[in-house]
Amino acid sequence: MSNLTTNKSINPQAPQTVVQNDTTGSSTTSIYVDTCSALASLTTDRKHWETNLLRKSNDALYEILVQCFVLYEQISGSTKDAIEARKALAAVCDENNYRFVGSTPLITKVIKCVFGVDRRRVSAYSIVLREAINKKIEPTNFAEWVSEQGGVEQVRLSKSPKTKTKNEKIELCKKAISKSSILAKVTSEALSQASDVDKAGEQCVLLAVQNPDGSFSIQAVVTSASATKAALEAHYTTTKSECQSTADKKIVTDNEKERDESINQAIAA
Repeated sequence: MSNLTTNKSINPQAPQTVVQNDTTGSSTTSIYVDTCSALASLTTDRKHWETNLLRKSNDALYEILVQCFVLYEQISGSTKDAIEARKALAAVCDENNYRFVGSTPLITKVIKCVFGVDRRRVSAYSIVLREAINKKIEPTNFAEWVSEQGGVEQVRLSKSPKTKTKNEKIELCKKAISKSSILAKVTSEALSQASDVDKAGEQCVLLAVQNPDGSFSIQAVVTSASATKAALEAHYTTTKSECQSTADKKIVTDNEKERDESINQAIAA
């Protein structure tokens, strides 16, 4: 009887316990699903923005900068028309109370008249266009060139002595790696099958898991250029001092070679 009584006292509680667990689990599952759904929706919105709105915005900006570039070329030089055009530019600057120092580049004045008082934009766009002019980029190729450099901001940053662009980071990392010792050589039948003979000698990315014993389990070989560049840029970030040190040593070596060549040429003369 004692055992039966005990069982009866326990059984009525069982359904309540199950209901409570179901409620908590259902709530947790709902939050999990809703969060995943929200993230998926936001990701879709971001992709739409990147591929449509942002790209269209950049294309529109590049077109305005191209027209500024074309206008700059038209008002440069010593022809009568160019001189008259520069007078018109100066009049517009005076009308809007835009003031410049004597060394202000002509292209900066054009940008100022177009983009107004936003100093950051004027500075950034002026730097980009001056860089294009220095590199003798044609206006028809300007938009493509800016895109290849990674955008307006990347071109602007490339002119800063303390800041490296994405491409500069990648090149510095490549040079540093080429000077470093090989960590290990790995061969296997599976890796041979995953390799691409046509890409022999090129860098690739090995996706691996680091094991507790210090070994690595390679799971995939990625040969795409974008993946390799991303890996090099990430490696540069973690080994910036080493990469920069390698670059500095190369500059010193190149300078020494130039000095020695000059000395040898002087002696030969």
